Parts: sequence; C-alpha cells; structure tokens
Amino acid sequence: MMAKQKYSVEKVLYFANQKSALHVAPDEEKRDTDLHRIVSALIEKGDIHLCGTDDSGNYYQTSKSGEIHLLKLQISWRKAHGKDVTNHESSLAALA
Repeated sequence: MMAKQKYSVEKVLYFANQKSALHVAPDEEKRDTDLHRIVSALIEKGDIHLCGTDDSGNYYQTSKSGEIHLLKLQISWRKAHGKDVTNHESSLAALA
C-alpha cells in the first residue's frame, strides 16, 4: 500500500509563496520524497525558484507563474467547497 502524500502541489506553492519561503532539507532527494518530486517538477515548470541556501537546506519562492498557479488551485478548491472566491479572483486578475 502506498503511503499518503504529505505534500500536494497546492501546499508546496502555498509555502513557497510565504515571505519565509519553502525550506527543503538536503536529504529529501536521497529519500525520494513527495516534497522532492513536487519541488523538482515546479522548478522545471518555472513556478518556483531557488532564493537561498544555508547549512539546513534550500529555500524556494514562487515566480509569477507559480502565484497564478496557486491562485487557480485555491479558486478551484474554494468553488468546490462553496467558498467565496472574490478576493482570489481579483488577485488573479491583478497578476494576469
């Protein structure tokens, strides 16, 4: 049986969109975690980029395309759960 993913694309983009950025420990790649696979795919797509490193790992932030991707995912989730999307749609329009 496959283990439940701890990270989703939306979650990774959400953390990368914060001022503190998304931290990824160096051993994520060796352990082939869902976090490593999602981060690698988002880097390749251009949705996130490396913004810093230290002895504890790498830090990633969203690019404009990553912010747009995140807002689209959030709008989709909010619509599916009957939540208001006004603020998210206006943020998306401002980025487009």
